[in-house]
Amino acid sequence: MSKLEILNNEKHRDVKIITDRGSAFGENANVIPALVNEMGALVLDFPVCLLKDPENGNFGLHIFLGFEPDENLFLDGKNWKSSHIPAHVRRQPFRVGFSQDEEGKTRSALITLDVESKRVNSQLGERIFDEDGNRTPFLMGMEQLLNDVLRGEEASQAFVQLLVDNDLVEPVQLKAEFEEGQSKTFDGLYTVNDSKFADLSTKRLNEFNKNGVLKVCHQMTTSLGHIRKMIEWKKNKVSG
Repeated sequence: MSKLEILNNEKHRDVKIITDRGSAFGENANVIPALVNEMGALVLDFPVCLLKDPENGNFGLHIFLGFEPDENLFLDGKNWKSSHIPAHVRRQPFRVGFSQDEEGKTRSALITLDVESKRVNSQLGERIFDEDGNRTPFLMGMEQLLNDVLRGEEASQAFVQLLVDNDLVEPVQLKAEFEEGQSKTFDGLYTVNDSKFADLSTKRLNEFNKNGVLKVCHQMTTSLGHIRKMIEWKKNKVSG
């Protein structure tokens, strides 16, 4: 369970953050959110796809990390088998929250801390405030990362909505054999339907090319090739 508190230099003066990696800190999730503004780095290592929220039916941009719940095939003990660690992993245990004015309208972004996170303690790791209550370089770096995450979430939502509005989303047919003679079919993953780009107007295609949408779509579809190495990793895991 998470318990979020608005970051405060008095209340959290002595808090330290463990920056180690590993499943002990919740990094064994098999899917995590992806951001459009880090797509160029993500697709070098990970398959990036769309997933549908079971509660509201909306699509979201995600990184696919494992075939089972709580299975991150990219995590090897305390190390990631990738050149890039996703922003939504690196930002932990911080999140962006919002305050509202008295009328409940104007929202201001603020930093919250999950005090129930196993990263949060008073003995080990990086301090977020110094003894005088000033922000440390670690916290300033985290603030920049959270700012990138906030902007990335907004851009990602706009990108996904653009795909939906132009009917460019299709399900991924994923079938894998991990043990000899035993295959599994995985549903729920979606990607970009490249063939439907042919039905778009020249004007719309030019717009997509100009604002970088075409590039991101191509990166997404190409990134699914990483699932092949994940199948091999899974096979080795099962046989080992």
